[in-house]
Amino acid sequence: MENRNIQSALRRYFTETLPAELQRITALFLATDDSAKEETEAALQDLWVQTDGRDVTAKEVQDALAIVNHRIDSMDKQGLRRRPTHMLLRWAAMLAIPILMAVGGWLAASRYEANAWAMQQCYVPDGTIRSLMLSDGTRVVLGGGSSIIYPKTFSHWIDRQVYISGEVHFDVQHDVRRPFRVNVGNLSVKVLGTHFNVRAYPEDSLVTTSLEQGRVEVGDGHSALILLPNEQAVYDRGAHTLMRQPVNAQAAMSWVTGRLYFDDQPLQTVLTQLRHRYDVRFRVDPMVNQERRFTMRFNSNENLDNILHVITGIASDISCQRQGNVIHISARGRKNQEL
Repeated sequence: MENRNIQSALRRYFTETLPAELQRITALFLATDDSAKEETEAALQDLWVQTDGRDVTAKEVQDALAIVNHRIDSMDKQGLRRRPTHMLLRWAAMLAIPILMAVGGWLAASRYEANAWAMQQCYVPDGTIRSLMLSDGTRVVLGGGSSIIYPKTFSHWIDRQVYISGEVHFDVQHDVRRPFRVNVGNLSVKVLGTHFNVRAYPEDSLVTTSLEQGRVEVGDGHSALILLPNEQAVYDRGAHTLMRQPVNAQAAMSWVTGRLYFDDQPLQTVLTQLRHRYDVRFRVDPMVNQERRFTMRFNSNENLDNILHVITGIASDISCQRQGNVIHISARGRKNQEL
């Protein structure tokens, strides 16, 4: 990938303005293309130089770096040994000051801890589900089309932090000294030890956090909510609003075991979940009402064609036609357009 293409993709990736397909491709590139590490780092550095305060003010940069340097100086005075910091993380952090502020403490502490600076990325393609264990014992399950960025070893100095896109379930290992934070753009979920689910696909206008067990705090820097079990925080990316609503947490997390549970969900949400579960694409007639709501349950081995049959049985005014991995959803007699 040429340097200028990497610059454009990375700029839009970190600001969540890439189309859904390119967002996934960029995540996959960052996660797997080890041969292009130097090229990526060069692109990040060039991109930072080119912004020259246009995306963030010089004062924001100075203030953010001052915080990091202050922490580093404090550690120097304590005689702690310095460790190298990965350049990719440095430049990625500089591209977005909110990210730098969030990981600044980790950046400082990680310069003194072996392996703590090594960031890992995991991308799960559509049609698959993958689980992984983080260094602190936290279990993570990623749905299709999801990604997570996390340190190889969590720091002993500060909060445990990860960054996600897509749908991810967390079973967080309790550690009162080091709260666990899940970052989604400018939204942050803070926990001590609990079971919860975050849904934040790039194409979704709403980011939802559903709590099954424990207690979490969800905030965007302007407002915050404390969730109790069977409550859900809904963040509107466009309106920048945060609200609380009741939720059947077990139903919201049923995808972890392969089951599908739609509890009064709009058609658009249903199709998005089916897309990531079965690795298909939908073309939807503009006359189809995608706000129509469905309540359905399916087992883990359910065939997609059977699910489509149920949908058209509930909504008799629409039809589904499948051509390979492309499915046409139409109001009868109308021409399809791509979702």
